[in-house]
Amino acid sequence: MPTSPPSDRLSGEEAFELFLSAAKMVWRHSKLLTQITFHYEVKPMLDRDVRAQLLWKKDVRPRASEDALLDAAKEYWLLISERLLEEPKDVVRQVMIHEALHIGYPSHNKGFRRMAVKYGGTLTEKSTGKDEPFEVQRKDGSRYKTIKTFETERDAKHFVEKEQKEHPEDDYRMIF
Repeated sequence: MPTSPPSDRLSGEEAFELFLSAAKMVWRHSKLLTQITFHYEVKPMLDRDVRAQLLWKKDVRPRASEDALLDAAKEYWLLISERLLEEPKDVVRQVMIHEALHIGYPSHNKGFRRMAVKYGGTLTEKSTGKDEPFEVQRKDGSRYKTIKTFETERDAKHFVEKEQKEHPEDDYRMIF
């Protein structure tokens, strides 16, 4: 008989529901989302620091412009590590937003990062704002220069959001 996870730990199904909610939130203006089939699987361990991973057949390259989904695969597989399910629900939600963004952004490019900040997703798989310095950098010519360092990802995101509103012509990135 299957056992249920402790009450403070999410199940794979609950994490998958967070992913589907995140996908609907991020891609709410896209009719393409209704044509996609999603699957999930909980794995004991994924590669190194990977807590979740979204896979699709490479016959279609997902494309997006901001929160408009331009092209997407017909089917996606979400792999969730058991380690992620031990994290607090808010962290799982942030990672699921990150994975939902990959429906339209296959890489962590500028658009992906902007959307992650906008919707509250992690910028990298391993970032959760715990015990890691977060550097905010601004592009200066052909290079990026660190302009401020933060203790949490959340503080760094808020700073970047404020800077992007005040200086929309500038390009920012976060380094972990």
